[in-house]
Amino acid sequence: MARRIELWSLERLVPDARNARTHSAEQVAQIAASIADFGWR
Repeated sequence: MARRIELWSLERLVPDARNARTHSAEQVAQIAASIADFGWR
């Protein structure tokens, strides 16, 4: 199987309506702050 990386614009991404994992704006801000402090691993 061939592997490749595709760069997509954010406008092309569509959230899956079946995704039960949703976050409020406050939670998103907390997650972003945590990533800024500790990095993404």
